[in-house]
Amino acid sequence: PDQVFLVIESSLATLKRDLGSKSRAYAAAGIAEYWVIDVKHAKLHVFRRPFEGDWTERLILTADDSVSPLFAPDADIALKSVF
Repeated sequence: PDQVFLVIESSLATLKRDLGSKSRAYAAAGIAEYWVIDVKHAKLHVFRRPFEGDWTERLILTADDSVSPLFAPDADIALKSVF
């Protein structure tokens, strides 16, 4: 996990698992940041800063938002380009 800065899942049929068991597994492993692209609802679920097997920061973003990964805070990604 110390070499993984960000995991991104594109989720259509596996959203429940991606937001549930996979999210918990990544948090438990100490992955710094985990994003799930909810293709069907055009949302980005952002999980950050794991602590004791859970995430301390959770965001749900839409196409009107932008996001920057923790490892590259100056890289502003307009979610309109994703959805």
